[in-house]
Amino acid sequence: MADLAVRILIIGAGLINFAPVIGLLSRGQIVRMYQTPIEGVDLAILMRHRAALFGVVGGFMLFAAFQESLHFAGILMGLAAMFSYIALAVLSGGYNTALRTIIWIDVLGVCLLVSASILKLM
Repeated sequence: MADLAVRILIIGAGLINFAPVIGLLSRGQIVRMYQTPIEGVDLAILMRHRAALFGVVGGFMLFAAFQESLHFAGILMGLAAMFSYIALAVLSGGYNTALRTIIWIDVLGVCLLVSASILKLM
């Protein structure tokens, strides 16, 4: 039963990390997600690349959820991605409401992954 709960928790956090992959579609998607103007092609490329990397992180987490030997790797990858965003945003301050929402979504993801870790260690 605990293994099923661990999988579900990792899947939840994996979906959170995978969600920004929608930004690969266009600059407009990124602007809508983050409520931030994306000026110039250079920034658009960087932000779309960010979307691709989150697809990789989230995709790996979703894969790891079904491979018991990769549970901790998926958990650590998710924690690194989510904690780094939370820390950067909180330390920088001055963010908009969309980015604040992402902080809270990432806090939820961290809680899911910490819960999965506790269940794995029990």
